Order: sequence, then C-alpha cells, then structure tokens
Amino acid sequence: GWGRAAAWAGAPDSGAALGAGPLGIWETALLRLRDVEGHVYARTAGDSLQARVARSVGAVYERAEQHPIAGLRHELGQIDFILEATGNSAVAFQAMGVIGTNGVLCLTGVSGGNRTIEIPSDAINLQMVLGNRLVFGSVNANRRYFEMGVGHLQQAEQRWPGIFERLLTRRVQFADFKAALDRRPEDIKTLLTVATG
Repeated sequence: GWGRAAAWAGAPDSGAALGAGPLGIWETALLRLRDVEGHVYARTAGDSLQARVARSVGAVYERAEQHPIAGLRHELGQIDFILEATGNSAVAFQAMGVIGTNGVLCLTGVSGGNRTIEIPSDAINLQMVLGNRLVFGSVNANRRYFEMGVGHLQQAEQRWPGIFERLLTRRVQFADFKAALDRRPEDIKTLLTVATG
C-alpha cells in the first residue's frame, strides 16, 4: 500500500499509472488525494470515459502510443511511484527502467501466455541497486489495508462526488453473466447484479 511507498521513498511528488482500468484510475485518485502530480498512460482515446475520469481528479491523461514508456523519465523527470496495471509483461519491465531514484514500482497487471522479450538486464540491475528502487507485485491485502481503502474511498467520494459511480460503466444481470465478459471500448468496471427476494 501507500504507507509502504511513503515510508520507502519519502513524500512522493509524482506518480504514473500505466493503464486506465479501475486500478489505474483508482491509484491516480489516491495520488491526487495527497496532491501528488498524477499521470495516466493508456491505449484508450483522449476523449474516452477513462480519460475524462482521470482528468476530473486533476491528473494528466496521455495516449500510450504517443508517449513510449522508455521516454517517460525524460518527459516527467523523477518518477516516484508507478502502478503498472496493463497486464503486459513488456510494459512492466520497461517501467523498471524509468522509475526514479528511491522510487517504487507496483506491479498489479497479470500477464498470461509465454511472451519473451529482450531487456537490458545489466542496466536495470545497476539502476535498481544504485538508485535504491523497489519493485513489488500485489494482488491482495489484509484487513487493515481494506479498512484504509474504505477510508480512502470515502475521501475520494467527498472530493469528487460520483467518481465511483462513473467507474461502474455497465451493470449486467447475473443470468446474463456471459455478456459481462464481452469487453466494450468504454468499459471500466462491469458489475454483475443479483436479484434478491
């Protein structure tokens, strides 16, 4: 969580989310709650719902095709925190090369398949050690972190009323659950609803 990032790197000044799904947008909202400069890099268009939601919390939204990861350090300077939420292993390894000194990279994207890429392993190893950088993966949390998350959700809802409602882009009846698996361009989070009674 955020407490670990703050303790490791001090008070961060800039952060980036790679991916504009629920995790990328939520991480950006967390950065903005602390008045940290936030940037989102994703494949969706600049006028997409994802881009509009990111901008509504005061973040900068950029198309990934126009801003290659390898150039982010030159664009942003020191990057204190990166959340990788694309599910693309190449993106994860590229992010290791741009995280700043004392920076933290959190990997949440789950990649499938058997992709092989060539990486500058000596350079990444040297940067990670001499730059005091931290890379970790996360998929779950304990009760304390869930409770902190509820508090953060409440803070975000107070600051940007309706933000989480905007992230729920589609509701599908449980009986039609297969339709929830068909991704649409504007999907951020699809909610399965169960009738009660």
